[in-house]
Parts: sequence; structure tokens; C-alpha cells
Amino acid sequence: MTQLLYYFVGIIVVFLIVFILVKKYCKSNNPENQHYNFELEPIGPKGYQTEIQIQNNNEAHCKINIISDQMSSNRQMSSINSKIQQSIQLNTPSHFKADTQRNKFVQDTINYLYDNSCRKRNVGNNFKYFLGEYYQSSDFLQQYNVKKLVSKQQLKQICTAYRAVRGDGNCFYTAFGFQFLEILLLKYTNDQFYKFLNENQIPFQIKLQNENIIDESNQQAFRNEFFYRLERLKLIQDINIRKQRLFEEFRAYEKENEQIDGCLYGLTTIFFRNLANKAVELNQLINHNFDSQILFQWEVECNDNEIVISSLANFLKLFIQLIFFTNSDFIVNKYGMEDDQKIILLIKPGHYNIGIKED
Repeated sequence: MTQLLYYFVGIIVVFLIVFILVKKYCKSNNPENQHYNFELEPIGPKGYQTEIQIQNNNEAHCKINIISDQMSSNRQMSSINSKIQQSIQLNTPSHFKADTQRNKFVQDTINYLYDNSCRKRNVGNNFKYFLGEYYQSSDFLQQYNVKKLVSKQQLKQICTAYRAVRGDGNCFYTAFGFQFLEILLLKYTNDQFYKFLNENQIPFQIKLQNENIIDESNQQAFRNEFFYRLERLKLIQDINIRKQRLFEEFRAYEKENEQIDGCLYGLTTIFFRNLANKAVELNQLINHNFDSQILFQWEVECNDNEIVISSLANFLKLFIQLIFFTNSDFIVNKYGMEDDQKIILLIKPGHYNIGIKED
């Protein structure tokens, strides 16, 4: 009888041991109790990583990696945002994504344009940049041969300095385009910025000596790349850094580093040539005999450029002052309403520069 009792007790003990082991095994394999390590991917498609290099007032360089992943937790995103804020203030979120393949295609095309136009001309290094030196006061008056005291005083009320623009058939679009980008990126609110992009998803047509450079099927890719680059600048919250980066990217005629590839000028020029066409088409006051095809010709100036200027002023709600210098005097033509954002264009026969009214 005693042996039988020991036998049953042994069975119960074995059963309890097995039950405890099975329960422990099941618990360890429950997904709710497992711990996973999440690895964040860089922002943009397929591991694209954006790097922004800035230079602060102490001439120190800051380099940040903007990283995000839609699958990451709120805690991880909070940590990333904290690190970003320590380096540079960014406006978020972004609407346009980077695309390495698109970027390479745009670079190849813009460089083809440059290789067959501006790079063919042998000029000094200082004249290769699309934006040149900033001239004030006496240098300004001397450049435009303004000698009469009355003329100097009159000009001072309108314009006190200028920035030189590279001389080619695109100089109007350089002088106008850079000033409008300053308005778009430095003065427009974020809502105004995105409203402008949404309302101007225009073609990206351009010709070089009657050769169509961008196929119709690729024009959207060029527009997306241009908008992406504009937004990348707009996201820099420090307005002084944003202004400097715009200037550096726009003036570059070749690749300088990973952030400045020399293509922003080309993209801007193509965009504003197409935008000019849209503005002229919507201007009901002009003669319909206007040859709009000239607007799509790379480095070819329009002989009826005042039509383009008045159309852009009306379409973009700008106040444009065109200062036309002749001999030692000048004439001022005004387009648009004075309460609107202002652009100053300086012209001697055959060439435009950027006019500046210093405070």
C-alpha cells in the first residue's frame, strides 16, 4: 500500500514539473513579451539621406543627418527631432521626397546644357558664376555712368546698389528669377509657398538651338526635382542661413560639393521661361501675334521683353521697377501695384542686372 502511494506521488510531481516547464516555454514565445530593436532608415525613398552643411557666425561647421522612419515609435522620433533642433531649426514636414535616380538624370541634362552653351565661352573664373559681385554707391553710379547730381539723387530714391549677373541670353531670367526666389523662400509664408507650387505645376520645356532637351515624358521629373530643392531650402528655419544657401546654390556653375551641384540656376531658368509663357498666355491685354516659342530657347533673349515683364508682374502680383540706363541718364518703367512684393531690374542695352534698394 505504501509503495502504491509513493508511486502516485511521483507521478503528480513529474506532472507538475512538466506543467511548469511548458508554461514557461509558452510565455517566452509569446510575441507580446518579445523585445525588438527598431533600426531607423534615413528620410526619403529607399534609404536616401539628406545632409545639410551650414556655417554659423563663429565659422564653425555643423553637419546633420535628417533621419526619419514612418514605422518608428513616438519616443524615437522625439529623440531625433531633439537632435535636429540642436543643430538647425527646420520647418516640417516635407512634401517632396529626394530621388537619387531623378537627381542624376537632372544633373546630366543640366550639365549637357552648360557644356553646350556657357562652358564653351572662355571667361575668367570670377565671371563664370551666374551671380557676381555686390556693388554699392560710387561703384554703382560709375558702372551706369550716372554723373548729374539730380540724377544721382533721383536714383538714390529707387535703387542704391546692384548685384552683377552673368552676361548671356538668360540674364533677364537670372536677374528676375533669383529675386523672385528670395521672395518665395524668404518672405512667403509656408502656406503661400506651397500654394505657389501647387498652382504652378507647369511644363519644363527648353530648347538648345531648336533641339528639345527635355522630353515631355520627363518634364514632371524635372519639376519635382526643382520643387524638392526649393522645399529643402525653405525648410531651413534660420532665415540668414537660408538666404546664404540660396545664394551659394544659385550662383554655382559647376559641382562644388555634395550639396551644391550647380544645377539650381539651370532649373530656375527653365522654370521661369515656362512660367513667363503661362503669364503671357493669361495676359489678355497683349497682342496675340507674340512669338511665345522664343521663351523656350536657352540663352536667347526676347525682343519684346516688356510684354514678359508686365505679364509676370500681373500674374505673380509683383511690383517691378525696370530702370533703363541710356548714356548718362535713366528711365524708370513700373509694372504692377506698389503695395506688392518688389523686384528691381537694371538694364543697359543687351544686359540685365539685379537692382537693390538698401535700407
